[in-house]
Amino acid sequence: MTAYSWTLTTPAGTSSAKGDVETLTRFVRDADLPGVSPADWVVDLLLADGFETGEAVHRHEVGNGGWTLSVRPLGDDELH
Repeated sequence: MTAYSWTLTTPAGTSSAKGDVETLTRFVRDADLPGVSPADWVVDLLLADGFETGEAVHRHEVGNGGWTLSVRPLGDDELH
């Protein structure tokens, strides 16, 4: 199982968590972000982009706001 660490930044603040892909998908779904495709699409596309620089980043601009989700894979020593 691959585990990930992620940070979501919105105009309301920043939140971070870690877990598997199902936990990440649930996190995106529960965040109820504006202008978002289904959460599983966002996660699938983000992870498909790969981790060339150590992380994958998705920026979504909406009106005067927007949000950024950055995800990186965790090593075995970072799981706890």
